[in-house]
Amino acid sequence: MGYIIDVSKHQGMIDWVKVKPLVDFVIIKASGKTKDPYYDKNSSQCAQLGIPYHAYHFLYCVNEMQAKVEAKLFSDSIGKTNPISYVLDCEAAWGVAKKDARKVAETFEAELRRLRGQDIKVAVYIGHNVYKTYNLDYEHYAYVWIPRYKKIDDGKDNGTRPSYKTDLWQYTSKGK
Repeated sequence: MGYIIDVSKHQGMIDWVKVKPLVDFVIIKASGKTKDPYYDKNSSQCAQLGIPYHAYHFLYCVNEMQAKVEAKLFSDSIGKTNPISYVLDCEAAWGVAKKDARKVAETFEAELRRLRGQDIKVAVYIGHNVYKTYNLDYEHYAYVWIPRYKKIDDGKDNGTRPSYKTDLWQYTSKGK
């Protein structure tokens, strides 16, 4: 098995020809507060080279109205590209009340499905520290992806595994 990587503007220009033999698939940031400026380039290069890719949106919304606006931004950012799955990035819960977190994520997903089709695959990237805050129906998602690093992230599997059931464990933020 190769690697799964997530990329955004922070990686800059990527040589996808070199990356292709090293990865099983890629998760590309499409949006957050705005469209990621590298999404179009990254998704088109992956599509041209046959690299499977998924798209994600970093949630900032704190209420249902904002969730609908962000879902539209995500859909618009993806445009006509065809990611394998659409990932809700819930790694933080800045400003969202614990009692509202699940409803905000569910509203985002419902609006995304309204815009993109009910049959799309939706996954979730959930911060270990907000797993219980969001209290989502985790069995509902195509996959659950949890980041969990030891205090000093040296880029190696350090055994600090998630305490929750997960399909993907991101054990470093220092991958190259």
